[in-house]
Amino acid sequence: MIGYLGYENVGDELLRIATEKICKNTFGNPGFVVPKPKGERFNPLYILKQLVKCDGVIYTGGNLFQDETSLRNFVYYYSIALAALKMGKKVFLISQGLGPLKNKMARRLLRKLFAHKRINGCFRDRVSLKYANHGTEKFFECVDVAAIAMDGVKVDTPLRNVITLVLNERPNVEELIRAFKLLKLRNIRILSMSPLTEKKIVERVLKRFNEERFNVELADIGLEKALSSIASSSLVVTHRLHGALTALYYGVPFVTYGSPKNVRTITNILDDYDLFFKNAEDLAISIEHAYNCDFQAMKEKYRESCHRSTITIGEKMKDFFT
Repeated sequence: MIGYLGYENVGDELLRIATEKICKNTFGNPGFVVPKPKGERFNPLYILKQLVKCDGVIYTGGNLFQDETSLRNFVYYYSIALAALKMGKKVFLISQGLGPLKNKMARRLLRKLFAHKRINGCFRDRVSLKYANHGTEKFFECVDVAAIAMDGVKVDTPLRNVITLVLNERPNVEELIRAFKLLKLRNIRILSMSPLTEKKIVERVLKRFNEERFNVELADIGLEKALSSIASSSLVVTHRLHGALTALYYGVPFVTYGSPKNVRTITNILDDYDLFFKNAEDLAISIEHAYNCDFQAMKEKYRESCHRSTITIGEKMKDFFT
């Protein structure tokens, strides 16, 4: 099982759990190998040994094939898939998104990889699907299946009059503060869904909100606690995709930073969702509009779409591997 796993990133862990559930429903009780960050993930001999032993390779969801973080990130995921294919293994992609991919050579390599007969899978937005299906029609559409991981998770959901702010690595703190002041919103809970990489950012954001005399608190760390923080909010303002999808799963009003990944993935689930922001004015308008939206209907639509996607993924995956 290949993905950005073992780093306490809530979104990626949700996708890992969802992938395991789909595999168990499809194949019974298969064994999983998930390379650990220390000593395994970047150990070529370990990876090659596991590829030799395995029956197949599954990429958990997310935008794994991208060079926005670094070109090395693309090379890592590409190389494992290529090595598996050269060994005669099959590779299946679940709930993938593509890009940003700016390097021309990387784009050519990816197109060649996707043309291989022993790779298949699904994409969570139509732009990525169209790119992957260039010259072929074997890949299929799905939604982000993180909701499958939330089924059955116990969360503490006493509704509070608090806005949960889900950060990423580059939040524009001053624009957030300006929007909250415009709407006279004072009760803020700061949530990091990737605490290992965002510790300093959280400290900086917390300091600025305290300086502006907001009633601010830090959300507890951990998957279940993160879900509880979102589920108990009156509103979620999120930079991260899985902050939005978690709010959607629980029917909590949410507004989302308008990155291409967020826009493409969410509108693939909800065609008419438009509560995206880039600056303080966008955010203030989106928050005001959010209170007039039917998030319970959106929740039901997402859960149903996710259920249909998991059935399709299971059927396609079983046909592919057998």
